[in-house]
Amino acid sequence: QGALRVYDGADQTFTIAAKSDFQIADVLVDDVSVGAVSTYTFTGVTAPHSISATFSVSSHLALNKPSYGEDVYDGHAAVFANDADGSNTNFWQGSQYPKWWKVDLEGIYNLTRIVIRNYADNARFYRYNIEASTDDVTYTQIAAKANDNIATDEGDTYTISTPARFLRVNMIYHSNNQTVTISDFRAYGTAAASNDITVTSGNGGGISPVGTVKVLPGANQTF
Repeated sequence: QGALRVYDGADQTFTIAAKSDFQIADVLVDDVSVGAVSTYTFTGVTAPHSISATFSVSSHLALNKPSYGEDVYDGHAAVFANDADGSNTNFWQGSQYPKWWKVDLEGIYNLTRIVIRNYADNARFYRYNIEASTDDVTYTQIAAKANDNIATDEGDTYTISTPARFLRVNMIYHSNNQTVTISDFRAYGTAAASNDITVTSGNGGGISPVGTVKVLPGANQTF
């Protein structure tokens, strides 16, 4: 912050970074918006310039979104993994690992961070991997816990960079017993730019999917 001296004709790059639970809202260069960029370079500087950034609180994208468990054990439903209670009070539980849990963000987002918390008692540990998908068909692994670190109240945080609508956690192991749990799952990011394809059909046949289909730039879409 403040004034920075730059040699005449030199380049100057700035890096913009948001604190935890915040996101870049906008960057102004000479009072003109250049969007929510994370870097900006002035090239061949020969005159004074200005750059400023604003930030907003990150939305918990998975909060209360539709969620599903491969099964439900002892009444601990899938919705308890992404409700407002991130403690041991409410949690999804599946019987006899491996079992998966997933959430539909109901839109495609450029995800930057995931936080996952399992049932924690300062003794047990879990192993799992996290996968992302834009269509609920093809999934790509974006994070994994393969060590024996004890589950904590803070949970595990993963910094990522991927577009996704669906997130799936494959619970692979639990050191205490055969059940697996997720007590808190949070995802952070910003809405991804997309192109809309409007789908209609006449009588005598059909087309699928229907309605307004959002497609990421450069992606393929089959009907």
